[in-house]
Amino acid sequence: ADWVICGGLIPDSLPAGFHRIIVEMAHDVGIPTLIDSFGVFMREAIRAKPACVKMNRDEFRLTFDIDFADLDDLIIKARQIYQQEALKVLVVTCAEDGLLAFTPEGDFHVKAPKQKVINAAGAGDAASAAIAWRISVGDSWDSALRWAAAAGAAVVLTEGTGDCHKHDVVRIRPEVMLQVLEQ
Repeated sequence: ADWVICGGLIPDSLPAGFHRIIVEMAHDVGIPTLIDSFGVFMREAIRAKPACVKMNRDEFRLTFDIDFADLDDLIIKARQIYQQEALKVLVVTCAEDGLLAFTPEGDFHVKAPKQKVINAAGAGDAASAAIAWRISVGDSWDSALRWAAAAGAAVVLTEGTGDCHKHDVVRIRPEVMLQVLEQ
């Protein structure tokens, strides 16, 4: 495997630190991990230093018990968490407001053009998959994040959960706006 992605909630039959265990196992064999979860599951996983931590803005609020007034305030709070937790990469998806990413290459706000939404379920999962895919083939973070935003936008065009078509992703990608966030 080039990447391991762990997402969602953990069943009661497994320990809350299950994602952390997976991250540690992947570290042992040199495979980067992306964790897409929240709450205690994410806080436990962060202890093992995954390559990428991803969550939506509501999950971010719940995980770190943080309130924010708007996107600008979220940027400030997310950057603080990124630094405090010494995260390698933090991605916060924000639905129609795009996504925020804090990476070693810089901090970014990435936004795909508005699409006619049929079903938004799974858009964040598509973004996670695109990040792992594009980083594994050697893309820079700004390029991988453009792919992630395009994949998330393409998902909303289909009826299926997390379903998208590559031709939609490729069509949307050149229209994705990427802004470098000032420190």
